[in-house]
Amino acid sequence: MKILVGILLAILLCNGLSACGDDGDGVVETTSSTILYVTNLDGASISVVDIGTYSVTNTISVGTNPGHIGVFPSINRAYVADLGADSVYVIDTQSLSVVSTITVARAIGGFDVNQTTGKAYGLDLSEGTPGTNLHVFNAATSSEVADTAIGTTVQDIRVDPLTNRAYVTDFSEGIKIIDLADNSVIKTIAISNEPHGLAVDSASSLIYVTQMDGNMVSIVNANSGSIVNSITVGDTPQWVVLNSAKTKAYVTNEGSGSVSVINTASREVVGSITVGTGPFYIYIDPTSHNAYVSNAGEDTVSVIDTDTDSIINTISVGSTPVGLAISR
Repeated sequence: MKILVGILLAILLCNGLSACGDDGDGVVETTSSTILYVTNLDGASISVVDIGTYSVTNTISVGTNPGHIGVFPSINRAYVADLGADSVYVIDTQSLSVVSTITVARAIGGFDVNQTTGKAYGLDLSEGTPGTNLHVFNAATSSEVADTAIGTTVQDIRVDPLTNRAYVTDFSEGIKIIDLADNSVIKTIAISNEPHGLAVDSASSLIYVTQMDGNMVSIVNANSGSIVNSITVGDTPQWVVLNSAKTKAYVTNEGSGSVSVINTASREVVGSITVGTGPFYIYIDPTSHNAYVSNAGEDTVSVIDTDTDSIINTISVGSTPVGLAISR
């Protein structure tokens, strides 16, 4: 069964925040542990998980349907987009509380941040239908600074800080390459079958994109716009992420409850990892190399050791987890 959030969401993740926890006395205290933030779409909350113990140490109430989270370590802020309201919430990552609300014209879907420029980027969502515009936020001032039409049914966004470009999937048009200097569309690459999740290998100028309706991941040359390979994966692939060495790509298959492992050299599936029901987003911690998968259909997060490609833990979180972010 396809989950609606599979069509609507994007999440982004960063490292380096201070993290906090509540020891039960009502006082939020600083902890030195690595923290995983999990947005709970139907729980109106964020679960704060201590990775050292794989346990939820705090829950932050936020919005109506939080779906996307991005962090700015230098200012101790997290940005959360609400799929149920035309709002983006700013969270203080030390007090673990909402300190500001940014009103937008439409709810925000895909989301990513550029730590170099201090800007956040969101894709609009019109009453549950993928929208057309790119929204730009200034993290320092907690304000929206641009709202620009870039496509027809925009989905996911990935920012490349090295080139100051963004890559956007569009259900109707394919992949958009955006110049973030002026938010203009540089190129549109045609991709069929509902392109959704993106991963970018800048050094090789390759884009990995999931095609939800075709059960495939296509590898696209960003310079020529040509499809280099199309690889069959599981049912309803949602998100794709590359490991730090760019030797493997991991794909969440919402319909089959699995993660496909692709060898990027041979460009073939070399493994399948069974996770929970309705796996949606996946993120690899560059320090531990563990991958985290939000299982939206069963309110858990699976932890994968990417060296052995095996499950090492399962964490119970809030209702319908979708977004993931790790901080230290």
